[in-house]
Amino acid sequence: MEIASVGVWKADTVTVLHICAPLPIDRRFVRNQCPTCDRKTFFLFYYYEWYGASSVCLRCGERWNDGEMEERPFLRGWRTKSIEQAKRRWRAEQETTESQKGDDDATAANLQGAGGDPAVDRSRHADRGQGAAEGY
Repeated sequence: MEIASVGVWKADTVTVLHICAPLPIDRRFVRNQCPTCDRKTFFLFYYYEWYGASSVCLRCGERWNDGEMEERPFLRGWRTKSIEQAKRRWRAEQETTESQKGDDDATAANLQGAGGDPAVDRSRHADRGQGAAEGY
């Protein structure tokens, strides 16, 4: 079996690793009391179907999974990086959601222009003269 730019691997030596990383079913921007900052601040919450909520404080960068604080990395500037990463993720998902909403709006507009029923076969109306002017 050939793997891109790595070389040829034998099937009996390949170890398969499956990582389960589901997409969130809901996400929220919430003002809440941070136990680390001990202040009321903004959080980003992500809710998953089979897992607990994940959240990040936008003041101190602390992260929680299912109510438990995540281990802090041993890095300089990790709080700033954590906050920036959370904001980037939120904005990227916001843009994705808006583009999908735009696609849904365009589809809805097309359906409304077509009478709202996507199951209608426009070719059967052409022989009766219906829809010929609209370009069906």
